Amino acid sequence: MPTRRFTYCVWLVFVLCMCMVQSCSLIDDDLTNCGYNYKMVYKLRLITNMQTELDEVFHEEADLPVRNEIERYFAPVFSDMAHDVDISFYKQPEDKRTFYKQDVIDNNRSEYVFYLPVENYENLAVANIEDNDVAYMADTLSSIGSRLTLPEGARFTSQRTGLFTSRLSMEIKDTVGDQEFESMLYMANCASVLVLDTTGSNIDIVRSEVLGTADEFLVNDSSYSYIRGVVVDAEPITPSLTAASRRMPAESAKSFPMCLAAVTFPSTDVADAEGNYWKIAVYAELPDGKITETILAIKEPLNAGDLQVIIAKLNPDGSVTPINTSEVGASVTLDWKEGGTYSPVI
Repeated sequence: MPTRRFTYCVWLVFVLCMCMVQSCSLIDDDLTNCGYNYKMVYKLRLITNMQTELDEVFHEEADLPVRNEIERYFAPVFSDMAHDVDISFYKQPEDKRTFYKQDVIDNNRSEYVFYLPVENYENLAVANIEDNDVAYMADTLSSIGSRLTLPEGARFTSQRTGLFTSRLSMEIKDTVGDQEFESMLYMANCASVLVLDTTGSNIDIVRSEVLGTADEFLVNDSSYSYIRGVVVDAEPITPSLTAASRRMPAESAKSFPMCLAAVTFPSTDVADAEGNYWKIAVYAELPDGKITETILAIKEPLNAGDLQVIIAKLNPDGSVTPINTSEVGASVTLDWKEGGTYSPVI
């Protein structure tokens, strides 16, 4: 009796094993559709000019507090550490998303082992969406439509994180065992800061806007859209500079500037008819309540991963004059009225 029971158990185990082995063929007689393990390695690649730009702009000891404040503000943006990552696999040529994973990694490298059927895939990854506060992912069910975009409208606040993306075409082969792929994530947004020398201006209320940057980024094509005419409000970042100046030696101290920063998508890489790529609009409110508008036109593209620092002088009439550069033009409107309003003489 025990022998018969043992024989039955062995036979049952054999049948179950055969069912498991043939599980792929129960779905499709072509065994090449069975899955394989493969390892994906994701690495962030931060290529930025930030330190070079700051070295070129700030030379003196008295400039150090300004530089430190700018570095502090942009630290979460120009960082090669990813907080979160979104990973999608799209079966080709149907371009249908068959697998999605979101993970918090807090690192600049992450490894995963996936098990998917033998197919061709397009793999897209995006990092640092969670805390960006402005940009978000849309139309992610296909690789062609997948994009980083901005909410409806044309006016936005500054983005809070550096966004990184990658794209990789993958062929999962049935003739090998485990396979390994590596995908590099590159920065998709950028930043600018306007540094205003306010000495002698007697003006405390200044705001600025960044004009001419992209409204969305197509991840699979690595291309930008500029349809909406985006306006990004810059943010003042100098609350601690006054205190910093008091700690400087008297011979090194000087009047500290006003800094207005914005994190945006890049500008176009094609100049307009005047040779300009993007602009900064500056609005200074005078003590009598009148507003002066200055449009700073920059003759150098604002590229992904870059920081551009624009140095200018805020004059007593509220106008802004670029300092030591031929790459920035300025046009001024005194007694500016919002929306192009004007008061006819009757």
